[in-house]
Amino acid sequence: MLCNFCACIDIDQVYTENKGYEHHRSYFDLDVSADAGCELCDLIRQSQGPYGGILSRDFEQGLGHNQIFCRPAINHAKAGGLICLFFAQYGRQRDYDRLESLCFVFTTADDPAAALVRGRPLSDTCASEACFGLATAWIQRCLRDHLTCPKASSTNLPTRVIDVGSSSGDEEPFLFLSEGHRGEWVTLSHCWGTTTLPRQTTTQNLDQNRQKLPLSELPLTFRDAMRYIYSKAILNIAVEASRDCNEGIFRQGNIKRQLHLSPVKVECCSSSRNIRGSMYFRQRRIMGDRFTRGPLSNRAWVLQEEILSARVLRYSSEQLTWSCRSIECDEEDPTTNNTNSGRGGKEIFNISEAGETRSTVIPRSVRSNAIEFPERMALLRRWWYKVVDDYSCRRITYVNDRLPAISGLAREFHVRTGYQYKAGLWQEDMHRGLIWSATGMGKRSSSEYIAPSWSWASVDFTECGERSFRTLYPYKASWEFSFSRLTADASIEQVCVRNAYDGDAFSQVTSGYLVISGEWRAFDHWKDLPGPFFTQKFNGQYQRDLHLTELIRQGIFLGKDERSPTEIVCSLDCEPGSDNQNPDLSSRHIIYLKIGRIFDTYASDNYLGVLYALMLEPTTGHANIREFKRIGIAQIPDELSEGWPTCRVKIILKGGRRG
Repeated sequence: MLCNFCACIDIDQVYTENKGYEHHRSYFDLDVSADAGCELCDLIRQSQGPYGGILSRDFEQGLGHNQIFCRPAINHAKAGGLICLFFAQYGRQRDYDRLESLCFVFTTADDPAAALVRGRPLSDTCASEACFGLATAWIQRCLRDHLTCPKASSTNLPTRVIDVGSSSGDEEPFLFLSEGHRGEWVTLSHCWGTTTLPRQTTTQNLDQNRQKLPLSELPLTFRDAMRYIYSKAILNIAVEASRDCNEGIFRQGNIKRQLHLSPVKVECCSSSRNIRGSMYFRQRRIMGDRFTRGPLSNRAWVLQEEILSARVLRYSSEQLTWSCRSIECDEEDPTTNNTNSGRGGKEIFNISEAGETRSTVIPRSVRSNAIEFPERMALLRRWWYKVVDDYSCRRITYVNDRLPAISGLAREFHVRTGYQYKAGLWQEDMHRGLIWSATGMGKRSSSEYIAPSWSWASVDFTECGERSFRTLYPYKASWEFSFSRLTADASIEQVCVRNAYDGDAFSQVTSGYLVISGEWRAFDHWKDLPGPFFTQKFNGQYQRDLHLTELIRQGIFLGKDERSPTEIVCSLDCEPGSDNQNPDLSSRHIIYLKIGRIFDTYASDNYLGVLYALMLEPTTGHANIREFKRIGIAQIPDELSEGWPTCRVKIILKGGRRG
């Protein structure tokens, strides 16, 4: 059953500039219609997004601008047709609760509405002929048309590969030691799971495995992948849906897609194009989230496997997706020409090693005293900090692999910048690299040395929860521009890192320290001001990162003249007391050490400045230099930054091996 507003949607009105298709006059009316049996109104109600608030039937009392409009979620006129529609109360300011519902729309290829709607239905199973045909088409299109993607060619093979045998299945797979041979190869990203592995290669069975690897003794996921390896392509097959290598790619649990509500069929029309047809609505949880979070997305090693692979074919619990160095697409939008948006990390390959870039994302800095770089360097830095942000809370079996598991991506950054790698940070961008924030969610190993305390790699973030509740670096939204314009307030005198393999800065770290000269203040210096505000756990969830200029703009932290902030925001690396230290910070002789400051890009004047300072705890002292370990980062109002004394400090990791 459909109400009058949902029975036939006028696509011409949907595209009306600054208006859209007029739906119900209020949320009250939509809620009544849903309860009366309108399937689309019910879907809209259940698709309410997180930023609009939790709505009840009477929430609009006393509020205006209740009219609901339906508009395209993105500029579909250029994108080739509708794929997502927003139902929202656009007239109401976002400071108030309002309807903000996102729905995915699709139709079949043979429906007249296909000329208006780009979305296509999902197959019932990822093992369907339609999915195999779609994957083949994506690969062929990439090899034929994409100038930025490498063509199939012989390359140096990995040290050991599995020869999958003939396509007829007459030959058993076997282990091949490449020894300098070249060829075409495919990788498989998957989760081992908790099951005991049925077959491993050891020194005892190496010769036997070189003769054959019986399919019957291999995990089901391996067998599935070997049957459907596509020739003449460098490809990564990512099995996102399975949590165990013995579940296989096409197991029964992966066959039925995890859709939230059944699609709702609606008539649609366009008088300007003389088209009348049908389209379907279904929920879409996150706009633009092609890559559903699954087991693989939480594994550390997988990140560089996917980014470094020229092409990735991902089997998720919801749909089949594709990404290469040119485009991203999926089953529901299979023919899109959308360029790689940056979510997958492959955009670095569109930034050449020689210094040319095909796109401009971050504007040049305009502050003469800022740490400035050309646009190309800003693009590369943005890429690196986003990669680290994604990587930092992924799980890894062996903690000593925390830096090696991202080393391949670090090498790509080094090749394009010439920067010197120092335990997860870059010597030429050390000030920016030091201001990572953990919001009290991390843990430091008491038994194994991973990295010096000034590096994000010294902290385990695997218990941090959803990524959407935290960012390691303040690069998002308006802060992305400000972060690129950090003004240095400290002198980095020496960065010393020793690695497990001499001469290889990308290998495991065995020791390290950092010597900085700068201005400092005691943690308890400001006796007449409120105590620091700590970003930390809240009701079992981690708060979103708080940046001080945002709080000032919102009027949260204001001084007596209602202009100047009076409160410091602190973000500890670990939860107080979790490292067997006294949770009373005032008794631990902690200091703030200035690193740099940022001014709000969108502020009307420069008083909205924030000083970033390391929170340091003393370990030992010497005649000429004091040793500290990092315990957090602080955002200090710019007006509190005057008159600080200077010092010279050495930052290490207490208990770690010295440099």
